Amino acid sequence: MELDQRYIKLKEFQDLFENIFSKTKTQHNFFPKTKYNLSDGHILILTYLYRVKTCTASDVTKYLGITSGGGTVLTDTLLRHNLINRLRLEEDRRVVQLSLSTEGKEIVDQIIQNRATAFVKLLHDLEETEIDQILSVFRKLNNKLK
Repeated sequence: MELDQRYIKLKEFQDLFENIFSKTKTQHNFFPKTKYNLSDGHILILTYLYRVKTCTASDVTKYLGITSGGGTVLTDTLLRHNLINRLRLEEDRRVVQLSLSTEGKEIVDQIIQNRATAFVKLLHDLEETEIDQILSVFRKLNNKLK
């Protein structure tokens, strides 16, 4: 395949990916509004903590690609709403561990359920081979980004 054709296809993929992400985000409640009026960044922190169980504030900022000040603002809001816990380690009081509170876990459980339902609805018309192809491509992309 010529480089120009490959570039055109990859540009189309980029456009489609961004379009699908945007539509999925807004139409399928991927970043749901809660009684706490959480931003996408708050939701990303909650879902990250759900996956990793505990981490430092530095881990959160690295994951989100934001400054430590931005991470502090986001985590302070989550703490204020009792959605996460903050624990200083006994062996090194400078290290602060973050984890989900019970209410934070309940919010993430609901988000995961909403997303699973949305994906089932979105992909239900696809053939098994198409789903296998999507999985294969996304696994490759995921491995490449590690």
